[in-house]
Amino acid sequence: MLFTLSWRNTLIDGVTQAMAKLPPLMSALLLLSHCALANTDKQPARQLADEQALSLAQPEFLPPEQAFFLSYRYAQGTLILDWELADGHYLYKQYFNISEPDNAPAFRFLQPGEPHQDGQLIYRDRITIAVQLSDLKSRQLTLTYRGCTDTGKCYPVVMRQIDI
Repeated sequence: MLFTLSWRNTLIDGVTQAMAKLPPLMSALLLLSHCALANTDKQPARQLADEQALSLAQPEFLPPEQAFFLSYRYAQGTLILDWELADGHYLYKQYFNISEPDNAPAFRFLQPGEPHQDGQLIYRDRITIAVQLSDLKSRQLTLTYRGCTDTGKCYPVVMRQIDI
């Protein structure tokens, strides 16, 4: 019995090392087929299969509302829009726009952007924008922005409506 367990552990270690070099889906399928063939002492292999399946089920992106969390407040006749950005995410300055029906109110960025490798200005961690309430004609704004991850994957342009 000791020989059998030792042989299985060696096989599981070898499969684990080989899977590290394969794409995640292929690794998961290979591991699941190995689990189906082994009839005894499956706990380590099942745990590894469960971890692989869980990593495959996780989305590539956080939802935009989590990656770029928006809150707003009023201060001295000014609407303050504040985004908190998830780690490893950034927003492009050039994609920011604020509009309302039949109006494009002026707005200003309260922090300087930082240059990105593509030559554009980006914001990390946090971005704050101010809009004068006197410039607004309605209480419904459409916010437009676009961001990416440090891994180089970008979100489509986000359009968000808020009622103030």
